[in-house]
Amino acid sequence: MKLYITGPVGSGKTTLAKRLSRELFIDYFSLDEVVHPPVKTENMKRKKRTIQESMAVFNHILNNKSWIIEDVGRDYFKRGFEESDVIILLDIGQGIRTLRIFIRWLKQNFGIEKCGYKPRLRMLFKMFRWSREYTTGKTEMQKNLQYFKEKTVIVKNEKDIQIFLSDHRN
Repeated sequence: MKLYITGPVGSGKTTLAKRLSRELFIDYFSLDEVVHPPVKTENMKRKKRTIQESMAVFNHILNNKSWIIEDVGRDYFKRGFEESDVIILLDIGQGIRTLRIFIRWLKQNFGIEKCGYKPRLRMLFKMFRWSREYTTGKTEMQKNLQYFKEKTVIVKNEKDIQIFLSDHRN
């Protein structure tokens, strides 16, 4: 099975990808880590791969027999939509996303949660902006998803996740 989980910042993509990976026994990949590889030491600056480097890693992932990918739906990863069996769109309300973004930022600042970037105020405000852009329909992901309606499952809450799991467990 090939699953592509997408949605705005703070919608729970990584959390759901990890959960589905455990329950369905399928490896998951965060495309944030494809673009920004994890930094090994505290004093190293976060590196961003070029689009060509990112695409090479991404294409290697797509060559696997099964996968779970999670991403905000970057345009240059659209091939993942094409090759997936199911696209899960996490359509979580703006208020919940805003709260999750703020809690994540606090946890990262207090060292409770790891992150691959410096959790500065500037990043917090960027995440709020990206979340609002989803709400107003200004993202590439939303434009690209219109071509894959037949295999897109919209998830708004835990009940929707449970229904998806009961339909897709072996």
